[in-house]
Amino acid sequence: MAVLAPNDFSARAIGDVFATDKAVKSYVITGQDADQASLAYISVGRQTMTVFKDTRVEARDAITAALAFLTHQTPIKNTVTNNGHADIPTYTSAVMVVDKSNIKTAINGK
Repeated sequence: MAVLAPNDFSARAIGDVFATDKAVKSYVITGQDADQASLAYISVGRQTMTVFKDTRVEARDAITAALAFLTHQTPIKNTVTNNGHADIPTYTSAVMVVDKSNIKTAINGK
């Protein structure tokens, strides 16, 4: 069974239910936000992974884009997003996938 939860709070709640259900033999649960409680769940196997979006990086990237707009320049872009009508040049901030293999790096880096 696999669940792509919208956030870590939901991922932990699902993990808690699965842990008490004998019919659930194995599962993969993902979340996002990399909050401390979910890092603990990942370390004991009740959540598979989370996505860490560093707000410092997001803020830096937003400020860079805002300054470009304010100075009548084109903000930098690193990808293209299709909105269903057109390809839109986009800048996507870096994110970190956190799982058992890199949890110590993620904890120390936060």
